[in-house]
Amino acid sequence: MKLQHSHKPDNGNGRRPALPDVQTEPIVWKRQRAIDGELLKAATAGNRGKIMELVESGARLETMEARFRWTPLICASVEGKVDAVKTLLSAAKKKYSDDKESFRAYINQTDATGWNAVMWASAEKHSEVVTLLRRCGGAGALIGHSIDSFYRECSMLRGE
Repeated sequence: MKLQHSHKPDNGNGRRPALPDVQTEPIVWKRQRAIDGELLKAATAGNRGKIMELVESGARLETMEARFRWTPLICASVEGKVDAVKTLLSAAKKKYSDDKESFRAYINQTDATGWNAVMWASAEKHSEVVTLLRRCGGAGALIGHSIDSFYRECSMLRGE
């Protein structure tokens, strides 16, 4: 018995699978990169309405900027944009409604330096953002500090 070899790919129904359209594929990825970049900008600026619009249009919550690998959540946290952080967390909670571990992983995503949104908000002294992220499962503090000692130090510096 001879085995017959076919050099034509088959998807199980005797027909070749459709090949991606090489002319439209790059356009799709360019659009995705553009919308993701807009989400990073909106998060940094704290533009809650724009964030919601972009997420509904398909922007990826877990997108990262190229150089430092900051996510929209890190961008908003570093700038202390509480409403933007709330909006991003709300969108992530909706996206990961059936998977609490993925939601926690989203909050604790680290950048190129190994810092996450909690650490950056802590370093920039955005206590409301730190508290919000910690309540949602965010972990970490400044390297070599606990969150409590960090707040005590900030209070002492302000004379409280």
